[in-house]
Amino acid sequence: SLLKRYPKNPDLYFNLGNTSFRKGNYGQAIYYYEMAFSLDPRSKDIRKNLSFTRAQLKVSSGDKVPPYLKKAAGFISYIRFQETALLVLLVYCIFLALTILRYRKPRGLVPFLRGISFVVLLCSAVIFGFKFYLANGTRAIVLQPSAEVRYGPSSEEKVAFLVAEGAKIKVVDQSGTWYRIQLEGDRT
Repeated sequence: SLLKRYPKNPDLYFNLGNTSFRKGNYGQAIYYYEMAFSLDPRSKDIRKNLSFTRAQLKVSSGDKVPPYLKKAAGFISYIRFQETALLVLLVYCIFLALTILRYRKPRGLVPFLRGISFVVLLCSAVIFGFKFYLANGTRAIVLQPSAEVRYGPSSEEKVAFLVAEGAKIKVVDQSGTWYRIQLEGDRT
């Protein structure tokens, strides 16, 4: 009932994650920590507990992302979606104001500031697009100790591989009660 009344409360999800962890439901704990993290990405406690719980399950993403991209993604994860949208809007307004000023004062500092605001606008728009993609993708956490992934949507299909509890997956498509999934790497 608390989740229905306060669906955007990161502390509630964090406490549910702690409760699930103590009960030994690590997959469910990861789910709640991920929900809390999406609402409060700057919380050190949420990051710490999420990382600790993943380590208990030895869940790794299996990705081969270069370290500099991981650092960039880490930086981007500290910014909330709404903050990113506000940043894009603010920089766009500054860019428009400088564009208007350019016609009144074609020399001096205005063209330089306009160029810088354009670069910042592009960067913030890319970050916004990335955040929008992550916010609108259907993500899931495996809650069972292991889940069989098959080559097709039938129990007659051969098992391709197993996905461990706590693994983060992306739901790509659905056919009846079967789901086509993508792991954090590129395996589907």
